[in-house]
Amino acid sequence: MRATVVVTHLNDPRVADALESALGQGALLHEVVVADGGSNGPLLADLERRFGSRPRVRILHLPGTVAESRNSALDHVRSELTVFLDADEVAPAGWLEALTAPIRNGGADFTGGPTRPRTAPRTRAEAYVVREDAELYAAVPRDLALLPMGNSAWRTDLLKRIGGFDPRLGGGGEDYDVNLRALRSGARGVFVPNAIVDHDQAHLDSFRKVLRRKSKYYMGAAVAYIKNGQLGARSRSATRRFHVRHPVDLLDVVLKPVAMFRAYRYARRVFPRPGRSPRLG
Repeated sequence: MRATVVVTHLNDPRVADALESALGQGALLHEVVVADGGSNGPLLADLERRFGSRPRVRILHLPGTVAESRNSALDHVRSELTVFLDADEVAPAGWLEALTAPIRNGGADFTGGPTRPRTAPRTRAEAYVVREDAELYAAVPRDLALLPMGNSAWRTDLLKRIGGFDPRLGGGGEDYDVNLRALRSGARGVFVPNAIVDHDQAHLDSFRKVLRRKSKYYMGAAVAYIKNGQLGARSRSATRRFHVRHPVDLLDVVLKPVAMFRAYRYARRVFPRPGRSPRLG
């Protein structure tokens, strides 16, 4: 088995470091597919200049949401394994081998690993995000539906069999939806704690930005759970995990109900019957 690393981005100059790290993963790497969601001219020109002539890089112009760009990129994958690395992540040597080992050994159909800060947090807001991420990855081994798509590996045939990414969840939650559909199909997932990537979250340098991101993520997750008939069970699970360790955590009492209300209104528009929409694929 060989792997294609898919990196989606939109006007993110950090993607160059992500690509360099992916290209250093050795013989297991088949190629790196860059799914550009519609970046501006200068950034695209720089990527083409730096990476366009490299034999294992394909830069594809695939405008759209993250879900749409990933779906389009999946059509271009020619290897048995599809691996997702986010534009703000950098993979150390040996990462690809560690992340895909359970699949290559026949023990899993998809895997995921954790992240760690690329640099020490510079602001209190960034430190808060780093702490939240650590708590998320502590929960993922017990609940693979929570696995973020960045730093994950999949059997390509599994992704295609379950229908890829639902473009109706383009505003967020598409990763939770894929996880739920994969698990429901009988796919085996494994969390690989030593498949760590360095995550740059320095752009989240204010609590206003953090709250905006939390609101978006909560709504996206709620839409995915409504679609899959999991909102009640997932809400109860989140309630059990909830602890107040920072004053910002208290705002979840408002953010989550508002996100669920918005998600329900959205789901009523885009799904025939909330919680019982037809599966993709």
